[in-house]
Amino acid sequence: MKYIKKVVLENFQSHKYTELEFDERLNVIVGPSDQGKSAIIRGIKWALFNEPSGNFFIREGENDCSVTIVFNDNTKIKRYKSKSKNLYYLYNSENKEQIFEGFGTNVPKEIIEATNIRKVYLDGKQTNSINISDQLEGPFLLSEKTATRANSIGRLVGVHIVDDAVGDTLKDIRNLNLSKRNLTEQLNKLEENLKEYDYLEQLQKKVKILEEIKIKIKESQEKVGKLKNIKLKYVDTEKQISNTKKLIGELNSVDVVENIANDLNVKVKVYNFMNNKRKHLLDINKSICYNVNIINSLKNLNQTSQFIIELEDKVYKKRRLENINSNYKSIAKNIIVNNNIVNKLENIDIVESKTYSIYEYSKRLMELKTIKKKFHENYIRTTYGFNYLEKFSKLDQADSILYNLETKVSNLLTLANIKNKTSFIQSELDSTVKNIEKENLQIKKLLEEYKILLEQFEVCPVCFHKIDNKTIEEIINNYS
Repeated sequence: MKYIKKVVLENFQSHKYTELEFDERLNVIVGPSDQGKSAIIRGIKWALFNEPSGNFFIREGENDCSVTIVFNDNTKIKRYKSKSKNLYYLYNSENKEQIFEGFGTNVPKEIIEATNIRKVYLDGKQTNSINISDQLEGPFLLSEKTATRANSIGRLVGVHIVDDAVGDTLKDIRNLNLSKRNLTEQLNKLEENLKEYDYLEQLQKKVKILEEIKIKIKESQEKVGKLKNIKLKYVDTEKQISNTKKLIGELNSVDVVENIANDLNVKVKVYNFMNNKRKHLLDINKSICYNVNIINSLKNLNQTSQFIIELEDKVYKKRRLENINSNYKSIAKNIIVNNNIVNKLENIDIVESKTYSIYEYSKRLMELKTIKKKFHENYIRTTYGFNYLEKFSKLDQADSILYNLETKVSNLLTLANIKNKTSFIQSELDSTVKNIEKENLQIKKLLEEYKILLEQFEVCPVCFHKIDNKTIEEIINNYS
């Protein structure tokens, strides 16, 4: 069983430094009145439950105070308070330290878990510490009201869960009814506002029709662009046809030239083949010279293996050179024959250019025939397209109207959303402001009543010492 082994009070009320060790069983604190007996219990409660709040229990003339509680399992908690700091220290059985701050009026969860001493809720808000009782306090629940006793017994049994659930459901039902009323009112307002915009459906239909018309106009514009390009091509082809007719008139003897051109093409191919072979032969001669230089540079090698490899390479190159030499002789003979043919065909370039131009002109003639057919078809289509485009002379005005309609529709939608959001936020703000004002008024009333009671009794409710008006104002300021 876990129990308090030691309590140390420093600068707490009348205690400068007091260290108390407790027994596992029964402990009795005896002494004359106003000597700090109740301050010990108050210090233990302050360390365990963080009550009371404020800093009036700091010893006069001191800047801080602390209460340390040591348990039998060597765990230790320390409550520290000064004008600028409000801390909890937790030391485990291995004396490792943890510091807690910014917890307000609550006790950190780690402290509650380490001490395992917590308050019991008697009803919704009232709490009681079963482990520690104040001076002249009656037995548990006997001094309480009958309603409090019933609520606390219900909480110990677990009946309060059902009561809390019923209360929460009733609150939820009230809140839902209020929200339902507000929503119905908002719906009615919105329906009235939407009646002003009934004409938008007709505008949407008109917008769809205009979009379809816009798509058709774009298609027709694309067709017109294509027809203009075809017209330009047609003009160019007519010019080319006139030029080709002139050339055809000049070139009546095309058949003879074609035969000559075919012979020349064959001979040119042979010439190109022989020229490539000659270039290949020159490359081989260059490689032979390069290899001979390498062989001359490698005469003084001492390693026999490398010398054998070089000999094998030379034998292979020799065979290859013999083959190349035989090919070279046959190629040289062919070159002599082809040179004679080339001398005879000095003017082959002119004939070849003319044959190429004739071939191109004939090809263009075939293309012109097909273009002429397409032009005739496109001419019929353009006439139909121009008649169709005359119907859409006022298209620019329709585009501007459509753009204005789209902008107005988008602005209306954004305005409706903003209106809904502002109304919802305004209702929430009004409710919160009212609640805050009510709470502030209640706090002021309670503080005034508390001040009147202190002025009547002129005794501190915590330490039961006499107090004056200044200390009363300080206590009220701390609570406020």
